[in-house]
Amino acid sequence: MKAHLIGGGISSLAAAAYLIKDGNVLGPNITIYETSDLLGGALDARGAADNTYFMRGGRMFEEKYQCTRDLLSFIPSIQDPTRSITEDIEAFYATASWNNLARLIGADGQILDAAQLGLSARDKLDLAKLSIEPEIALQSVRISDCFQPSYFKTAFWLMFATIFAFRPYDSAMEMRRYLHRFFHLVPTMATMAAVQRTRFNQYDAIVLPLQRWLRSLGVEFQVNTKVTDLNLDPA
Repeated sequence: MKAHLIGGGISSLAAAAYLIKDGNVLGPNITIYETSDLLGGALDARGAADNTYFMRGGRMFEEKYQCTRDLLSFIPSIQDPTRSITEDIEAFYATASWNNLARLIGADGQILDAAQLGLSARDKLDLAKLSIEPEIALQSVRISDCFQPSYFKTAFWLMFATIFAFRPYDSAMEMRRYLHRFFHLVPTMATMAAVQRTRFNQYDAIVLPLQRWLRSLGVEFQVNTKVTDLNLDPA
């Protein structure tokens, strides 16, 4: 079997890793094509501290990222090759956990009590209703269609929206999915204590060691390569 993966983002890197680990595919039989000269997709980073360093941004981790943690559990850490990236994340979190003392700041600079969330009884009912609504009922429905205007001034909305980049006119269906996926983080939204992070930026902590591991097993990377068409031969 030969595998050709289009795009050098984290999904192709993960696919290649599992083809080797679980599919017993030989590394030289896997080729990853990337249109730029850098792998990692949205987790890319480049530059130097004495000039200009560019990074699109990091992604938060927490204990329920089970698929990601499984992938990183068999990739050697760039900090310490004797342990996995997952082990390195856990070790770093044990010594450098978050504990925000000022999650929300008022207009005059005072620290707001974000832990109280500020939800009224109606807001809680609206959240519960949205969370149990079938997705088919949320076609073309905006978040603003599901709540009263006062909801968008609550501490809960301000924290939820800034963590997950939601705006009132965004999809209610998408917010429902995030409520299901991350509701267990609500008690710690004010402090972000449950959120984990990698020791370095996620290109150097995840993409680079994953790329090195794949290359050491013979995976071929074709960068500066744009795929414009596919020809399929049933034979």
